[in-house]
Amino acid sequence: NLDKSFMYSGLIKFLAVIAVIAGIVLAVTIYIKGGPVKIFQTREIPEAGKFDPSATSSDKVITSGTFFFALLPNNASSATGIYSYTLGQPKSFKKVLVDPYLKDGSFSVNIAPSVSKDQSKMVFARKAKGADYFQIFTGDLNGGNLKQITNDTRKFKSTPVFSPDSNLIAYTVEDTASAEIDYDFPESWFVYITDLKGKNGMTARGLNPVFSPDGKKLLILKNDGLHLYDVRNYLEPKHVGLVVKTTGGRASLTMKINVSPDYKMLSWSSPGR
Repeated sequence: NLDKSFMYSGLIKFLAVIAVIAGIVLAVTIYIKGGPVKIFQTREIPEAGKFDPSATSSDKVITSGTFFFALLPNNASSATGIYSYTLGQPKSFKKVLVDPYLKDGSFSVNIAPSVSKDQSKMVFARKAKGADYFQIFTGDLNGGNLKQITNDTRKFKSTPVFSPDSNLIAYTVEDTASAEIDYDFPESWFVYITDLKGKNGMTARGLNPVFSPDGKKLLILKNDGLHLYDVRNYLEPKHVGLVVKTTGGRASLTMKINVSPDYKMLSWSSPGR
């Protein structure tokens, strides 16, 4: 009947969004524990410790560190969950936080993991079994000691990151209030900051927040490029200015930002690349 058609249509759209976000996280935003790690685009990963400085940039790889990423198995044996893999150790691929499908069809989804600077814990987005909304959680790197941080009705949350001292978490929130949204544009999303007790506030429209080394500023991707915000009082953030203007003046959801472990270098991807 019509009601069931709408229900199935809504479920398909929801799973499609999860698959896209999980795919972006897996393909582009992979968080690393155990640095320093330099990773360049490559087709093959050499043996651990091998590095050829004379090779082209597409071949240069230092193989150390552990990846934490979200993955949806091709055979749908489990819901989207968090996995890890240590470079140079072929048999190290393992489940960190993966919930099975239950007999009643319910399941939990865990996406967008990020590791704290001291490498003691991770932060991620989780839609628990029976819940209507994604919330921000923290946990140990083995998937234990889970703690829910947010508890609000903002439906979709993703890409959480710790501040350098791990006392704050910045994350992205879907804009569900506007009637017409083009989610490909960064400013169709919001960036929020919360403390570990769940006290949060909106920083600005945008995506992919990155804290400065001292935790006093936050870099955000907006429609025209990378913007900097003063977040010393995170509940009353101040816009510092445009740091890097996007080539062509247009940013995209597919663009990602990351910084080197020593915070001296910044990298980002271009739309469609």
